Amino acid sequence: MVVKHRVPKGYRVRELDLPLREGRTCLEARLLFDAKLAGVRKKVCRKIGRYLARLHKRGIVHGDLTTSNLLLSRGGELYLVDFGLGEYTPSLEARGVDLHLLRRALQSVHFGVAEEAYREICSAYLREFGKEGRGVLRRAEEIGKRGRYVGREERGASLRDGK
Repeated sequence: MVVKHRVPKGYRVRELDLPLREGRTCLEARLLFDAKLAGVRKKVCRKIGRYLARLHKRGIVHGDLTTSNLLLSRGGELYLVDFGLGEYTPSLEARGVDLHLLRRALQSVHFGVAEEAYREICSAYLREFGKEGRGVLRRAEEIGKRGRYVGREERGASLRDGK
């Protein structure tokens, strides 16, 4: 369950602000639900992988790469938005975090196709980035195994297995 709190806007008349916030929150919930039902097309996943590799090759890290920050136009154009947490860095760790966050977002919103979608993204990422991209993918996998990102059950199994 996710709870979204929209902060009241002090510049709006209260009687207008409340219905606006409630309406937008309800619409967003419906849109997210319908987006989930729509699934993820493979062609889109390849675009995501290519675009992310292009950013990373130029030293740009998105910083908050979730499906909410990917927009697909009616014409099939893909846009990455909200670079508010982005930065210029060649950091392998930061690039790996971009991929890891995207994978987690897919698992939470598009769980039925998440692994297939992520494989398509990674495949396109490697084709676009080149062999150096393998290090980024390995780092994303390592990040996923860290305690913060791994469920309690998995942490216990990793400790028992000596990992």
